[in-house]
Amino acid sequence: MTYILYNIVPFGLIVLLIYMFVDIFLDYFRKTQKEYKKRIFMFGFGFYLLSLLQIKLGGLTLPPQNFTGLNDKFISTGDWFGIYNTLYLHSFYVYPLGMLNNIVLFIPFGIFLTKIFNVNRLNRLVVLLIFGCIGMELLHLLLEWFGFAMRTFNWSRIGVLALNIFGGILGYLLLVMIRRRAYRGINYSLKTH
Repeated sequence: MTYILYNIVPFGLIVLLIYMFVDIFLDYFRKTQKEYKKRIFMFGFGFYLLSLLQIKLGGLTLPPQNFTGLNDKFISTGDWFGIYNTLYLHSFYVYPLGMLNNIVLFIPFGIFLTKIFNVNRLNRLVVLLIFGCIGMELLHLLLEWFGFAMRTFNWSRIGVLALNIFGGILGYLLLVMIRRRAYRGINYSLKTH
């Protein structure tokens, strides 16, 4: 049997846009002003998570797969996110580019978690990253178990999980470095005036 892999980003983006519209519309009637920067940041985080799940899963199959057939084929809808799975960049032991890709994919995750939860210490971020990455892997396993995602489980996922956490830590360190540099620049400009 042939299964179609559907891209979840357009559907999720439509839901996210509807939510944004309702949120803005309700603000008009509430006559309250929320912090718009934080809301825009949260919407960006939602879109990032949608994109990340699409990249990690490769898409969702509808109807769910029947795993009795060993020669099942998957047809991607031709999206640019599906390229990740067709190139097999998630293979930990074979492709160094896949390892780099798993690190780079989670740099924004570390930045988003740092900003959302006001993380000031690395050990707190590591705990958040571990729970977030394990949560994504468990979601992936559940979707595979119920037939909504391709079965790609192998033991290299443990190494990929470590690389994802490392990427999140790099995102945190990058944000800390940018903050320190901006702070030094402000202090330097105040001293010269």
